[in-house]
Amino acid sequence: MIPFSRPIFLCAALIVLAPAAGHSWDLRQGNGTAMTMQDAGRYTVVMTCSRGRGIELSVLDSAARGDEFAEVDSLMVWITLPDGRTDRVSISPVWQEGAALSGAFVPNGVTMDFFRNGIRFEVDSPQTRTTFAATDMKGSGAARLAFLEQCGI
Repeated sequence: MIPFSRPIFLCAALIVLAPAAGHSWDLRQGNGTAMTMQDAGRYTVVMTCSRGRGIELSVLDSAARGDEFAEVDSLMVWITLPDGRTDRVSISPVWQEGAALSGAFVPNGVTMDFFRNGIRFEVDSPQTRTTFAATDMKGSGAARLAFLEQCGI
């Protein structure tokens, strides 16, 4: 029996489930879990929740290298509303598993309102000044509802 490997699972999920660039956030939900993802070119952002466990944000390198993750020990998420207001969430610490970089996304109520109504979503590294994702938020309102219904967040 081959042991379960989370990075391999995430990469396989990326290949099978990843939406095409420019489309709305893809959403899967059921049985107390929800997952949404958005393709941002070389990187794909995946947010997952499980009831009682919170939200995890992962950045997956579609080139399967993860080479730009070496110096990263935290991420910053920026969410912008149509009127220009911006909220940010620091994700620290983060851990690298192969071509995936993950950490706990710990939002407050305001952040989740921004997530539901936002027009721009960015993930970057304060250490390397690398922007891993800069994408629209079409479909994020449905993801926000799924996080609430499935995970209580």
